Amino acid sequence: MNSPSWPASNLSQNEMEKYLEKDDISYLATCDRSFIGWPHPLTVDLLGKTITGVQPSLYCAIKNKPKHLHFLLCNLAHYPCIPSPNNITPRYTPDGHNLLHLSIINNSTECVKIIAKYAYPSELINLPIRNKNTPLHLAINTGNLEIVSTLLKYGADPLIKNSKNDTPFHLALNSNAGTDIARIVGNYIIEKTPDAMASFLTEKYCRNRTPIEVFKQLKRTEIVALLTEFQQMIEQSEPPKKKDRCTIKHCSQHKRIQKCHICFELFCPKHIDMHFHKGDELFDLS
Repeated sequence: MNSPSWPASNLSQNEMEKYLEKDDISYLATCDRSFIGWPHPLTVDLLGKTITGVQPSLYCAIKNKPKHLHFLLCNLAHYPCIPSPNNITPRYTPDGHNLLHLSIINNSTECVKIIAKYAYPSELINLPIRNKNTPLHLAINTGNLEIVSTLLKYGADPLIKNSKNDTPFHLALNSNAGTDIARIVGNYIIEKTPDAMASFLTEKYCRNRTPIEVFKQLKRTEIVALLTEFQQMIEQSEPPKKKDRCTIKHCSQHKRIQKCHICFELFCPKHIDMHFHKGDELFDLS
């Protein structure tokens, strides 16, 4: 079947919107690339702001049309069905928003899932806008739990600071939307970088107070309880296994003890579990 040619210059904005508003994408499958990469400017109202020069893929992200977005990204790539992050990284608005940013701002959950998957692994997941807010900052501000989870799944960093020195985790804790998002972000930090969580919980902030003390003063009991839970998780977690290390007791059990230049104090009972590196020479007790 021959693909019809629909020159961009012959399509009005209303006609373009009519095509994109269709529930199925069968019409897109018959379009040629000149239509898919349609350069004619669309004007879209976004949160009270008029954006001119909108591409079809951007329009689909704003309108939360994942099927359209999937098809457009595939066909805009260098090879069919192999989307490239380069297709979604350009800044589309004066504020520097790209497809991912606008999908988050508009709560286009399914579009976020598509873009995040296509962009991974890529710096796009943490690409900030002018105020240095990353996609995860934006997602937490919108309060969309599913979008936050999606971004974390594909490598969003919850510890990147914006222009106000706030990390996504800070925003989650200070949000009035409950503790669900803060819990997800906090658990992610504990899983990936437990030392960062331990440092956060002990760091002194305003008036030389820890985060728990700050939120106690603010009477945010639910956040205090959550941070206390995180603190207990850190304290109760087993220390990371250290490679190539063992104790005197282990070595004696495995008959690894050899001649020694280590002080005799090591053989006191209180030092029986002291760690040392393989290669340290010990008395041969055999």
